[in-house]
Amino acid sequence: MKPVKPPRINGRVPVLSAQEAVNYIPDEATLCVLGAGGGILEATTLITALADKYKQTQTPRNLSIISPTGLGDRADRGISPLAQEGLVKWALCGHWGQSPRISELAEQNKIIAYNYPQGVLTQTLRAAAAHQPGIISDIGIGTFVDPRQQGGKLNEVTKEDLIKLVEFDNKEYLYYKAIAPDIAFIRATTCDSEGYATFEDEVMYLDALVIAQAVHNNGGIVMMQVQKMVKKATLHPKSVRIPGYLVDIVVVDPDQSQLYGGAPVNRFISGDFTLDDSTKLSLPLNQRKLVARRALFEMRKGAVGNVGVGIADGIGLVAREEGCADDFILTVETGPIGGITSQGIAFGANVNTRAILDMTSQFDFYHGGGLDVCYLSFAEVDQHGNVGVHKFNGKIMG
Repeated sequence: MKPVKPPRINGRVPVLSAQEAVNYIPDEATLCVLGAGGGILEATTLITALADKYKQTQTPRNLSIISPTGLGDRADRGISPLAQEGLVKWALCGHWGQSPRISELAEQNKIIAYNYPQGVLTQTLRAAAAHQPGIISDIGIGTFVDPRQQGGKLNEVTKEDLIKLVEFDNKEYLYYKAIAPDIAFIRATTCDSEGYATFEDEVMYLDALVIAQAVHNNGGIVMMQVQKMVKKATLHPKSVRIPGYLVDIVVVDPDQSQLYGGAPVNRFISGDFTLDDSTKLSLPLNQRKLVARRALFEMRKGAVGNVGVGIADGIGLVAREEGCADDFILTVETGPIGGITSQGIAFGANVNTRAILDMTSQFDFYHGGGLDVCYLSFAEVDQHGNVGVHKFNGKIMG
């Protein structure tokens, strides 16, 4: 049974407190949560309200959680507050390590747990929006998501096969089942009285639109946290990223911060300001810098590359220091193109970004072979070049 939506009056989107909003989440619902590390696009007020409600009332129960991107701080933020027995029974994440309390439930066999590749997961949400059963991709062949290995299952209590091996034209692919969410937690900066939303103070867009469409088209409730509201039809149409008809509930948090820490909006990472060449940025001379500098030798002029989180994230800074940052374009999977990425939990919060795509489109480009070079970090590697980043030291990272 689909959740019951609050009514619109004269076309106005319902504006509720976070506590009122989470009362619309029924038992057994599938909740899809937008956000990336460091508080990027995280609807923290809604997440906190849901966690607090369960502590007080033990409802709603047995939720399924979908999280395409690793949101959190590698400790108690992100979706870690939802790691309460009875609140969550099932989870499908593109990355687990940023919200380790949820990972611990999976490690202890207390929830059913799956891991799709991040790009594949956002593409399955787009498929859910189009009422397609899933996607077919060669991403993941031969890795732990291949059903001949673990099939993306993270523990012993996870039994159902969501990933299948298929063959077309004598080539192997993986079929990834699309899961249609019932509830969305998304975030924007501003919306008008009908729910049309803009992202002017945000770092990126992620897959906010895809998530909203997936929930709306499957009869669910889209809950959107914003920092402020304005009058109807006063937002520039080219700035609107979420059309109002997709939004069912708005929660206004005037203290909403761009990243964790509650600091004022950083206009450099929102793209409003740029750092000129006179601004000195450099990494301390250590092993990480040496690795990044050596990796930079493999770049060629005019190339388009990807930089992943971890030890690879210093390559942009080293390139600026060496005076060659304009010779190529580095991208981040969450959407930014060009510029210098932040390091640590807010990875992807770039400065001097040239453009920002939605995350799903960025992965389309990656999966289609558009990159010339890819700089990724690894946790483990063997003598044959097999790389492990998903689980090590008994901890699920994803």
